[in-house]
Amino acid sequence: MPQLTVNGGSTERHLTRRSHFDEMAELCFSLFSTPSSGASCLRTLLKRWMSQEGVAKEKGPTARGSKIPQYAASLAATLSAFTGGILMVWTSPAMPLLHKMAGTTPLTTEQESWVSSLLALGACVGAPLIGYVMSRFGRKWAILTLGPTAVTSLVIILVTRGSPWWLYVSRLLGGVPIGGVVIVAPIYVAEIAEYSIRGELSGLMEIMFCAGGLYTYIVGACENYYILTGACLIVPAVCFIIFLWMPESPHYLIATHQRTKAVSSLQWLRGKDCDVSEEFNNLEKFVEETTLDKVSMRDLLSSAVTRKAIFISSGLGAFQQLSGISVVQFYTEAIFVSVGVAISSRVCTIMFGIVMVVTALVCAKIVDKVGRKILLLISGVFMSLACFNLGLYLYFQETGHDVGPASWVPIISIVVFVIAYVLGFGPLPWTVMAEILPSNAKGLGGSMISAFCWGSSFVITKLFQNMIDLMGRYFAFWLFSFCSILATFFVYFYVPETKNRPLKQIQDELVSNK
Repeated sequence: MPQLTVNGGSTERHLTRRSHFDEMAELCFSLFSTPSSGASCLRTLLKRWMSQEGVAKEKGPTARGSKIPQYAASLAATLSAFTGGILMVWTSPAMPLLHKMAGTTPLTTEQESWVSSLLALGACVGAPLIGYVMSRFGRKWAILTLGPTAVTSLVIILVTRGSPWWLYVSRLLGGVPIGGVVIVAPIYVAEIAEYSIRGELSGLMEIMFCAGGLYTYIVGACENYYILTGACLIVPAVCFIIFLWMPESPHYLIATHQRTKAVSSLQWLRGKDCDVSEEFNNLEKFVEETTLDKVSMRDLLSSAVTRKAIFISSGLGAFQQLSGISVVQFYTEAIFVSVGVAISSRVCTIMFGIVMVVTALVCAKIVDKVGRKILLLISGVFMSLACFNLGLYLYFQETGHDVGPASWVPIISIVVFVIAYVLGFGPLPWTVMAEILPSNAKGLGGSMISAFCWGSSFVITKLFQNMIDLMGRYFAFWLFSFCSILATFFVYFYVPETKNRPLKQIQDELVSNK
């Protein structure tokens, strides 16, 4: 963290050994330990930043400001993804607990498939709704709508005692914030962050998704359906309160002709000691060049550059779901039970969550050094290998062979799959989408892409049980393996590298390569 030291009569800036990312990682872990400690840690960071500004005023405006406000705002925005992670994996620990709960009728396999898949259908609906709010009322208000929606979904679960139809309603409603956060959070982060740390901050969303999943797995170990759901309910309320204090995106404020507010927002994000005049002028010119007052579907599709951006983003989103990640997330515990691993399924799911969080932290740290495209290529190859190996194990198991000596294969395969996914195809499709879509296409275009992605997730999750009934579990995972190979070729031929490039340069290159 930048700090000022007085030495004699001169003031000189130096760097402490703890980087911004180290502080951010510490804050992430505190957030999924207890929400209250996370809020306290966030306040500490903001106070530290404010104290820096007080000292820095002695120097007057400088070209270089503090990055701490950008970390704080990005973290607050992506906390909604923590809620999304909770909602996505809630079925994994909750369904076994619901079966054991006295006074309830166990759900059938068909009903369980609806409970799992309706979340994705809700996300399809949520994508255009939140996309509209984002374009009409701003990025901040779009993010603020996510928390109350998630709270309502979880309250319905708490008060209806496992009623199938109310579970359907709850999961459908719970999908809305998930469909929304994958649009608005990456766009908000991309618009507030300096390009040198944009990839690192964009990786926060996947960290939060993974941390939310881990939080749910840990709470699920208490073996109580109501404690699990109640603990999940607290998080979106805390997220809502924290984000109330964050600024609106300067891009949106400029696009809606709120120049004074845009200057204030950019100044807050860069630090009060930073001279933002040159950056603001460049940003104003860029937004005015790429923003239309009203954008229709025809306007979007009439531009070759926008069509290309939507094609690339939709392809990445579709392959993200065709990798089989939704099946793994929704059915994690059931998969570990069905393959007969020697370790407790509860322990396995917690290990699964820890691996996801650690990998997401690594990805955020290296994405601006290695690059988006390289990580996506590595991700596709190793996801394919992991699914193929798991399918091979299941094939021998289902055809009567003794798989006892190879009981470690499913655990290793799922761990490799998770590492590969979180390293690339988990966070980066949304990062690339936010970077290559022009400003005028982010609302409607982002909604289309997210709806397409979650529609794919709904179909895959709903049909997974039917697929394994007809062709066996091994065939399903071999199909996921094949799709991951196709994803690798798609990335190689179509996806541009966007690391360490201003948004304007990225979109200018799309124009030149159209």
